[in-house]
Amino acid sequence: MMDEIQDINVKEIMDQIRKDIWQQQAALPSHAANLSANVQTRADLTILHTSYDICHLPITSHRRVLGRPIVFVKKVLRKLLTPILLQQSNYNAANTRSIEALYQQMEAQMTTVQTLRDTVIQIQNGVTEITQRVDDVQRMAEATQQGVTANRQRVDDVQRMAEATQQGVTANRQRVDDVQRMAEATQQGVTATTQRVVALEQVAESLRSMVLKQEEMLHDMIESTKHVVQMERVLSRVRTDLILQERRITMLLEEARKRLPAPLTPDQLQNMVAEASHILDSLYVSFEDQFRGSTGEIKERLRVYLPILQEARLNTDEGPVLDLGSGRGEFLQLMEEEGIGAQGVDINRVCIEECQQQDLNVIESDAIAYLRGLSDNSIGAVTGFHLIEHLPFAAFINLLDETVRVLQPGGVAIFETPNPANVLVGSHFFYFDPTHRNPLPSATVKFTAEARGLCRVEMIPLHPSAEAMRVEEGDFEVAKRFNEYFFGPQDYAVVGWKA
Repeated sequence: MMDEIQDINVKEIMDQIRKDIWQQQAALPSHAANLSANVQTRADLTILHTSYDICHLPITSHRRVLGRPIVFVKKVLRKLLTPILLQQSNYNAANTRSIEALYQQMEAQMTTVQTLRDTVIQIQNGVTEITQRVDDVQRMAEATQQGVTANRQRVDDVQRMAEATQQGVTANRQRVDDVQRMAEATQQGVTATTQRVVALEQVAESLRSMVLKQEEMLHDMIESTKHVVQMERVLSRVRTDLILQERRITMLLEEARKRLPAPLTPDQLQNMVAEASHILDSLYVSFEDQFRGSTGEIKERLRVYLPILQEARLNTDEGPVLDLGSGRGEFLQLMEEEGIGAQGVDINRVCIEECQQQDLNVIESDAIAYLRGLSDNSIGAVTGFHLIEHLPFAAFINLLDETVRVLQPGGVAIFETPNPANVLVGSHFFYFDPTHRNPLPSATVKFTAEARGLCRVEMIPLHPSAEAMRVEEGDFEVAKRFNEYFFGPQDYAVVGWKA
């Protein structure tokens, strides 16, 4: 009995079952064909429903001339044939109902056929799945047999690996002994290295201390150098002042010797008074060094005017820049660096002496008097930085008139002055310089410049206080106003052009 079971060929049985199912499936009507026939039948039924009543069909004619007579004749004939047409319509209605019933029966049968078809497909899918599982079992059996064979080979390999591992353990023991000996030697080397590191750290600490001392010495040397430079500047100024004082005394003695025993003339007295006005020249230069800032700082501030001079397109050969009250010569130095020809005018002999030592073109003269000696349309630009606040108002008017006269067409005038809109400037800082006369509000200066002939006059706010000095504003309008009034621009410039 067991032999008979073993002789059963499962594959042949499954193939036969699959073949029978395919034959049954082929005998069933096609679903796509049924769907197409169903659509056509439904269309025919629609035509029957809409056309079986031939008694009431509309009568028309496509002929234009004979259309109406033909339609009339057709209507007369339909009246005469009404009994026959009614019988035909009743017959058509009965046929339509019969066909509708047959169609519904056909649809029910098609639904049954479709259900049988779906069932056959499910059976086929099940048979296919069973076949796949049988195939998988066969493959698993074959794989199991191969795995047994591979496992035997692995057992042999493991045995060989165990033997090799035993040999490796023996070799590793020897390596461990070697490593231990190397570790002992390394420990001795680390101890020696640690000692060297400690020694190097001590040397580095000594070097660090030496560097700190050298930095302190260098700082002291820099401070000493600054002090020496400052002292040299003071000594140079004192030397210049002594030379000027000696010149004044010599002139006074010479004038006195010429007139003895006769009295001094008015010209001689005027020269003596003019010389006396220069006694405080050195003091005023020291005042500028103390309160106005260093030469480098002032020169950087003056760079703001370079775009204006570039806009003027100065031809310095025909119309140079004239800096009134040139002082220590910061603006002249800037013009020299930018390759713009410029000349300075000042009455402070100490400043003139220092500028001439730097090869700057400065002459000694009163600003208005010098302007009066120039020709019309002879200067490209006239500048005056912190000059107009030293002048009486009438002199300021004369200065503007002469400036407009000597400027070339398209020339520019620039005057910078403290801003009294800044409360601290207008009430306190302005009076640091005892030679200042009174603060000049920007609106007044702008109106006066326009009234005396300058065009395109604009005011440029300059040099606001440092941001760290301002109070935090947030959304408080009072804080914004406070910062504007107390820490706003400390200076302003009036810039005007000649038409």
